[in-house]
Amino acid sequence: MTIRDIARIAKVSPSTVSNIINKKDVLISPKTREHVLAVIGEYNYTPYQKVVEKLTPQTKLFGLLVPDIKNSFYAELLRGAEDCAQKHGCSIIVCNTDDDHGKEDKYIDILLQKKVEGFMIFPSGSHPEKVLDKLGKSGAYAVLLDKITDAPRFPQLYIDDEAAAYHATKYLIEKKHRKIGCITSAKHNKPSVRRLAGYKKAMSEMGIALDESLICEGDFTQASGEKWGKYLIEQGASAIFAFNDLMACGVYRAAIESNLGIPSDLSVIGFDDIYVSELLTPPLTSIKQPTYEMGKKAMELLIDMGAGKEDTQINHLFDVMLVKRGSVRMPKSELDNRKKLAVVGNLHMEIVGRVNQFPECGECQPTPEVQYLPSGLGSVMAISAAKLGGNVQMVGRVGADAYGKELRAFLGKNHVGLDGLTVDNTCETGFAMVSVTPDAKTREVMFYGANEAFSARQIERHMQIFAESEYCVIDAGIPAGVLSTVASVCEKRNCKTVLCVTSPLSKDILETLQGYILVVPGASLRESNGAVLAERLAVNFEQGFEQVVLLDEEGIFSYSASHEPWQYPLPGKQCLPALQAVFAAALAVWLSEGQPWRQALRFAAGVMELACAQPGSLVEIPNRKDIENILTR
Repeated sequence: MTIRDIARIAKVSPSTVSNIINKKDVLISPKTREHVLAVIGEYNYTPYQKVVEKLTPQTKLFGLLVPDIKNSFYAELLRGAEDCAQKHGCSIIVCNTDDDHGKEDKYIDILLQKKVEGFMIFPSGSHPEKVLDKLGKSGAYAVLLDKITDAPRFPQLYIDDEAAAYHATKYLIEKKHRKIGCITSAKHNKPSVRRLAGYKKAMSEMGIALDESLICEGDFTQASGEKWGKYLIEQGASAIFAFNDLMACGVYRAAIESNLGIPSDLSVIGFDDIYVSELLTPPLTSIKQPTYEMGKKAMELLIDMGAGKEDTQINHLFDVMLVKRGSVRMPKSELDNRKKLAVVGNLHMEIVGRVNQFPECGECQPTPEVQYLPSGLGSVMAISAAKLGGNVQMVGRVGADAYGKELRAFLGKNHVGLDGLTVDNTCETGFAMVSVTPDAKTREVMFYGANEAFSARQIERHMQIFAESEYCVIDAGIPAGVLSTVASVCEKRNCKTVLCVTSPLSKDILETLQGYILVVPGASLRESNGAVLAERLAVNFEQGFEQVVLLDEEGIFSYSASHEPWQYPLPGKQCLPALQAVFAAALAVWLSEGQPWRQALRFAAGVMELACAQPGSLVEIPNRKDIENILTR
């Protein structure tokens, strides 16, 4: 049905029908107008333009101008803005400026011709003032996606680039890096300028002389990261801070081409935490910006301004965080200089199911999820010692199966040396099936697997580890024959030892051990012997134990033949075996660094107090710096 069909039926001209539809019917008689409208209604005729309007409802348009649409940082920001726009029936036109003022100026003109209501814009670094003047004269609303000026006429959304870069650089310095390269963007790029200021501030505060040859000007692309990554590697940088993740990806390529491992030979930090950061091998440590939230907020501000809502807050500062992954570790030189620490113990996987209550006999209790957690006191002690700064070598046994592979990967990820770890092709890795109730009660079924095959011969094969180690931390749950062999080897190699006992040892085993620091749960020691505590301690000293440390719910108690008794109250702290293992590892780390006995006890007590061990969860080890700060108070 067309306008000509209506005209033919109504017996009038098509122009008459058009005038009536478009309300230009002043000269048309009421009778004719009513007749034509009746025909239109009878045949349900909709003019073409009205159809177009119905099919394409009028939406508010907004413009987003970004420097490089290939960078997924801007894609994530667009996603936040678009999700908000969709909810409000708005649309966004995206323009890629290549950080070029000419292209930026041209796109602003095009968008103004399209009657956009407002702009979200990263002004080009070279002429931001001209952009702001043009937007101000246009009368359009605008939100700036960076801090351009201290006296803005438009809302600004931004992060504290200087503080973020300061913390990233300081993190590398705390990891003992001194030769830290950085890859910036162009000198006119304001975020890059602020990040460079943060880098320089951290270097200055930590007393490291600034080497200008280690500061390279990139352009936020992967190619520039690769180019300057190669240069910095040639300059001997042990760590590189790239001012965005794309350049960090380029540094990864440079490391591969230079046959360097990350983080074993080179540590890398990026900025933005784009999605690809987690996909790299190893995953990239990066400063995370709340990119999606910034895009969403920018769109909300434009919509509010269009609705006449005044925003009294002109500056919007967003928080960032350093996401620590696997691309940073201490430089090789520092690792090689540390006193080595041997850890001998059991390793197994925990298969954890959470249940509302333990099943009765014959009952099946469902679990909403199953977790697979690397565990065993050997694993807890090794990882605790490594996280607290120890140069750790693990001596233990796993099977050549998926669980064994997972345990090896977990230890390696946490910087534990695996030279003493035997992979047994003849038996499975040990595992425990653990049920955990909401009130943290557990029931456990253990399959020891490869741990039972742990032998004295394996210890003898790795004598060099004990010869090179200042201290050895031992899980007393290993087979008795292995325990005796470790004791003998350590004595011959002058390796001091810390024995962690989580359950009573037989008198025969105790008599074979001498010269140990004995870490033992106080309650089980009392119960196992039935004697007065002082009498039991006297027996320990007579057998040759240098120090005895008791751990229980009342606190930490230290008894020594050469030191005054010492105690550290831990009210309400549940003395789980995993926490005893953490204490033993921390004690050995501090002693291996030549610290006095009393200071080492305080350090280990502080670690144990702040550590978090929940049934069915990995043990959370506190940051060493936090413990050191407590000790200095």
